[in-house]
Amino acid sequence: FSLILLDPPQLAMYKNHLLEYTKKSSIPLPVYEKINEEGVPHEPRFRSTVQVDGASYTSHDVFSQRKAAEQDVARVALNGITPKILLREVCGMHDFTFQLTKLGFI
Repeated sequence: FSLILLDPPQLAMYKNHLLEYTKKSSIPLPVYEKINEEGVPHEPRFRSTVQVDGASYTSHDVFSQRKAAEQDVARVALNGITPKILLREVCGMHDFTFQLTKLGFI
């Protein structure tokens, strides 16, 4: 893992987009959990996980701020669920479950 020292504004909006997706899709809201990586007390290091739409995602990098780790894992989750989002928009909700099954998502 690499330590990323970005401020949360540089990673902003991923959590908002993920929240919008869950609300629009009528699925439970994302649940975030921080993972404390080893580090000295005055320099904490964090990774984060998020559970959304039946799947769990973990940030790949380590961050100096919890909020930055949460933004990163939201980005990871959005990348993972983008095919589902596109299928919902293209197929509509009627064929959505069938298409997910056909493509191996379920």
